Amino acid sequence: MQLSFPKIELPADREQLVRWLSSETWPFHISEQLSREVVLGWIQDGIFTGTDRQTFWIVADSNQRVGLIRLFDLDDIEDGYPFFDLRIKAAYREQGIGQQALQWLTRYLFETWPQLKRIAGTTREDNLSMRHVFRKCGYVKEGHFRKDWPTAEGQRYDTIQYAILREDWVNQTVTPVNWNDDGDLLWKIRPYRQEDEVQWLRCRLLAFLDTAYFDNVLRAKERYANPAIELVAELDRKIVGLIDIECEEEPGTVCSPSSDPAITGKAGMIWHIAVHPDFRRRGIGRALLQAAVSIAKQSRIQRLEAWTRDDVPTQQWYDAQGFQKVETYFHVYVQDDEVEGCMSSHVPGLKPRSVFAHYQGENTRHIERQFRRVHSCNRYDLSLI
Repeated sequence: MQLSFPKIELPADREQLVRWLSSETWPFHISEQLSREVVLGWIQDGIFTGTDRQTFWIVADSNQRVGLIRLFDLDDIEDGYPFFDLRIKAAYREQGIGQQALQWLTRYLFETWPQLKRIAGTTREDNLSMRHVFRKCGYVKEGHFRKDWPTAEGQRYDTIQYAILREDWVNQTVTPVNWNDDGDLLWKIRPYRQEDEVQWLRCRLLAFLDTAYFDNVLRAKERYANPAIELVAELDRKIVGLIDIECEEEPGTVCSPSSDPAITGKAGMIWHIAVHPDFRRRGIGRALLQAAVSIAKQSRIQRLEAWTRDDVPTQQWYDAQGFQKVETYFHVYVQDDEVEGCMSSHVPGLKPRSVFAHYQGENTRHIERQFRRVHSCNRYDLSLI
């Protein structure tokens, strides 16, 4: 859906604004229903336009006013940062408008005020859709205020604050908040550089040592035939996390066919994602994925594909990030005495001692009884649309 964002002009747009706001229900706001009198009072008080605030319609290609963006605290730009209020009509919610609107207002603010360092926004703890939009647009959760959001019914919810830094917006990186109070240094996500290769290989090796991929050792970092998203997490000049995604230029050239008939476009293959074992459970893997997803969407990637073995924590992590398990086959290591009677060589003098094989049959119990090292290999897909 193509959107435009014309500025609301008062008093010219007065009646349209009153009708638009008072004819809808606004869940996750302090007042879910607004009367004509309340909106008129807001206009009189100058909350929509003024020296420190601006308001914009969100207009769809059908020329329908589907939403509204209100920017305020613009007078804090020199030594602070602005906030915003984003509203979308009920009939147009869950259609990607919120994400487009947030991307637009982020670009508008950073381009209009070069001195602006950050932008922040808040939402209610149970507004999961808006929290998802914040994360998709590169915003980072940096505040959690307990019982801070009142409602007209007398309830109180937690307020969640997200923000984005100019340097992250420019560089397409994600700088996490250091939530630890023990003096740990703060890690940063940035693009991979050629001089990172040795540290990249070490981080990947250590991350895999206690997994089913413990002997999957690389001596050089892979190079990709297609465009790739290659990011690292850096702490104190050390690589502590990494993600590599090879992106298709044509559907079906890198990834498996989509299991979702609604997804017909390009996909990206996650060839590597790893976090140094000394830095796990700090959100590094999640932040790497979120940063990569943001870049992938700009390249119109509709789906991410990943394969992993039967490590329960890893599979649980993919589940927690919203991936769906799609298919499974088996990796079989045939070793030493297991080779006898299973396979032979037609080359004189050549005797197999160790063989790696894929098993895609149905008698998996027999395979697991016959061979000592068998791993399930599981495909996970993440929809980006």
